[in-house]
Amino acid sequence: MVNLRIGRGFFKQLGWSFSSKIVAAALQLVIIVLLARGLAPSDFARVATANVLVMAVVVLNGFGLVRKMQFLRAQDADDPNLPAVFWVWRRFTLTSALLWLLSCVGAWLLTGHELFAALAPLSVWLVFEQLTSLWNAISLTDGRAHELMPSYLWRRAPVVLVLIAALAADLDVTWAWSLSLTAGSVLAYLTGRSRAVQWARPLWPGRRPAGEVSFDFGFWWTELGGQLRDMDVVVITVISATTGGLYALPARLVRPMNLVTAAAAQVAFPRIARQATVSQRQLLVGTVFGTAPVAFIAAVTAAGAGLLPRLVGEDYAATVPVLRVLCLCAVAVGFAGLVVTFLQARSRAANRFTGRLLMTVAILHLVAAALAASVSGAIAAAWAVTGVTIAGSVVAYFRAIVECRHEMKEPAPAEGARGAAEPSSEA
Repeated sequence: MVNLRIGRGFFKQLGWSFSSKIVAAALQLVIIVLLARGLAPSDFARVATANVLVMAVVVLNGFGLVRKMQFLRAQDADDPNLPAVFWVWRRFTLTSALLWLLSCVGAWLLTGHELFAALAPLSVWLVFEQLTSLWNAISLTDGRAHELMPSYLWRRAPVVLVLIAALAADLDVTWAWSLSLTAGSVLAYLTGRSRAVQWARPLWPGRRPAGEVSFDFGFWWTELGGQLRDMDVVVITVISATTGGLYALPARLVRPMNLVTAAAAQVAFPRIARQATVSQRQLLVGTVFGTAPVAFIAAVTAAGAGLLPRLVGEDYAATVPVLRVLCLCAVAVGFAGLVVTFLQARSRAANRFTGRLLMTVAILHLVAAALAASVSGAIAAAWAVTGVTIAGSVVAYFRAIVECRHEMKEPAPAEGARGAAEPSSEA
């Protein structure tokens, strides 16, 4: 009966997380289409590049501490170190927002390019978005996945509405995007503050609370590698704005596909962290079934890719074959994401390996994208990054098998106490 209740609880949380991710993915796709309709391919590539850069800031300044807080919370909901970890993380996030603002204003004054002025409001987005994202991570860890839906709606629905209005009134689409994105993050903060745990509410960190803060750089390397991989749009755009525009739209369209598979990974992470052992069979079943949704969506998208020019204009006709190739890449990314989640939750050694692997794959990803784009264009770049992604997924899975075999041989720690005997800091 206990196991039955646990199973029902898991699938209930998975249902909420899955439906929230579906809504978020749908809204994100609408935003991408609206941006593409309002911008020429080269301008869309610049906006997509700016989006990648601001997301890179989020990863760089986090140092893996959000995942660290999730892990600590999964082990002990009342861990006394959590407020101190939050305090350190919050100082990093506020500093990054200030630096973003100064960089945008400085670049605008030096170049006079209005794009930099339009990106300045995202400094406010950095302040609020990162905080609400942490709240969502804690909600998943605590088994309150139903709180994700309103957060995603407040963050993305205003962007859709404002972009529709901007296109109808022939207003500047870039300004509309940045201001509505910022407004959505503020609304998500105001509506979600009451549900957040007390120590994670402050906008300003204040005095440092008591507690030990250690950095698990394996978490950070993994996040950094994932974000670095998304810099392929930036690299290709630098080589050729036209090629970048043809690559950027499919690359942004396939990314929401992974939100669905990520829902399962987010719900599973705290449970895997508490589980004493995981068998190879459990690993295989979990990754295959977890990848099935993104595989289905990718297949449907690839089949209907020919309709894309009708949605965003004939200027994007050449993106159809690129989109079909990147659909295959999206499946590999979804599979790898599940394997990475498993490795992060099992052992410190597996976590470090995962971080280094993803950093290596990300570097190879960028090099392959740059070389292929410069030699043969957007389609070649798509095939290059797909090949690198598949290779990285295979390596990660074999490392996961090694982890399962090791756990079956070694005496397992008590369930709910994983990591208790491991060192608290990493050299």
